[in-house]
Amino acid sequence: MNQTRQSYPQINAGVVESSSKTYKQSIDLRSGYNLISLRVDSTDFIVNAFSDSDKAKIEFVKNADGNIVDPSTTAWNSSAAFMIKLSSDYNQSAIEIEGELIPAGTQVSLAAGDNLVPYYGTGSIDALDALSSLITADNIVLVKDEKGNAIRLVNGSWLNTIGNFNEGEAYLINVKSAANISLQN
Repeated sequence: MNQTRQSYPQINAGVVESSSKTYKQSIDLRSGYNLISLRVDSTDFIVNAFSDSDKAKIEFVKNADGNIVDPSTTAWNSSAAFMIKLSSDYNQSAIEIEGELIPAGTQVSLAAGDNLVPYYGTGSIDALDALSSLITADNIVLVKDEKGNAIRLVNGSWLNTIGNFNEGEAYLINVKSAANISLQN
């Protein structure tokens, strides 16, 4: 595919641009499960972020509502968190998504139970600090990342094997009751 690409500012820590401009976000993917978070709101179809040879390696895509979606007819959208399972023969590489910047402080509504939640911040933040409002409200059951690391209450203390929430990642957060949260650094 030979295509001329416009030069857009790369999204990373320290870049602040007007929300009226278009941005490009690069996300590293690997074979297996990937929980990804977008900092851009794009109308392009998911499948278009993959090279022609990698399109067939998409096993499934789930949106933030937990629904399996067709990547050839579903656009990246402002729910901005996705689970993408890639076949074992997928060679680790990055995809690029272009769109309008989603502000770092954007609120995410959580329903009781499991929620696929985007991290809109730039760089990283200690996961326990980011979840402090939910911890104080005694509203967290479990938090997991794509590698199976978790945050959970063990013998009255919070055990955090995730470490930091990172740009480009999404997290599975199970809460006891509906809440709003803003994951940002």
